[in-house]
Amino acid sequence: MPTTPGIRPEVRTLPPPGSLAPAILGRDPAVMRALETARRIAGCGHPVLLRGETGTGKELVARAVHLASPRCRGPFRAVNCAALPAGLLEAELFGAARGAFTGADAPRQGLLEAADGGTLFLDEIGDMPAGLQAALLRVIEDGVVRRLGEVEERRVDFAVVAATHRDLGRLVAEGRFRADLLYRLGRELRLPPLRERGGDVLLLARAFLLEAAGGGPPPALDGGAEAWLLAHPFPGNVRELRWRVLSAAALAEDGVVGRRELDGDGEPAPAAAEGPLPAAALAGGPSAARILEALRRGPPLGAGALVRETGVPRRTLQRALAGLVREGGVLRAGQGPSTRYFLAGSGMLPVRTGAGMDGPPAEGSRKEPIFEIGEGSP
Repeated sequence: MPTTPGIRPEVRTLPPPGSLAPAILGRDPAVMRALETARRIAGCGHPVLLRGETGTGKELVARAVHLASPRCRGPFRAVNCAALPAGLLEAELFGAARGAFTGADAPRQGLLEAADGGTLFLDEIGDMPAGLQAALLRVIEDGVVRRLGEVEERRVDFAVVAATHRDLGRLVAEGRFRADLLYRLGRELRLPPLRERGGDVLLLARAFLLEAAGGGPPPALDGGAEAWLLAHPFPGNVRELRWRVLSAAALAEDGVVGRRELDGDGEPAPAAAEGPLPAAALAGGPSAARILEALRRGPPLGAGALVRETGVPRRTLQRALAGLVREGGVLRAGQGPSTRYFLAGSGMLPVRTGAGMDGPPAEGSRKEPIFEIGEGSP
């Protein structure tokens, strides 16, 4: 694949086993490690468990794992376990005999049979009802499936890729997910949210501008647009970025996308603070230093987002924040859950923002881009 930054990588419809293209465009080390592990697991046909927030590209990576596996010429079947009631999900997975329930006028093949020889993608498996978890475990372990209303068992052979935004280990501890099924789902691979991928956001944005151009010259991003993209937390991750960029490209004038085309409410993007941390970091100890280091990169954050970014326990963080506000190192805007904190003297404005933030581009990351167009449709 080409390695020149800014050049769209080649996208093949059927990559050979061992390749994960098309997958994720980026140079973030965490993404590259996850994809390399997925590539190795795919070559062995072992189960894969993908964990990530909505919009991080879980279904896209699942399809890439399928295309990189020895089963790449077999079917790829997907089901969202959170989208259907338990009864419908059971029929969707296992199929049904004629007369098994009202409306079953003909025998119906389920996705477990339809995936035979290929890959079954179980999206949001953390939302699967407990009874279905047990039935699915038996299919995975024994390789047989029985349609609803039938006695006959049919042999099936497929690879499993599962995905969730939940912590399945915690669900096991709470008795809401079967430990034996979790063990059978294979190694968990975390797909980082876009706010943790640093400069990848600009790489992705330019790829989506190429997509919007449809083969013609793509619009360019001006400096204000780039600053806004780097500051925005993107709670919807790559899916949100793609939607914003495609919409902005349609609104662009003279072939240039600005901040106003990207930001629908027209709020100014906060600028990142530069220079050494203020003396308040030393006076407040290591917790204060970590808070200030997070805030210096912007945008203004709430307490919950700061807990996630710094790893400081909530009570410790609240005490440190109170001290920093008293010392004048941190300013506060808003009240209650909407409260946001930002670094004094940074030139930041208390804008509305979601949880999370973008960090600086990672050093020493791989140069080879791997293509991504989000997770499903935007």
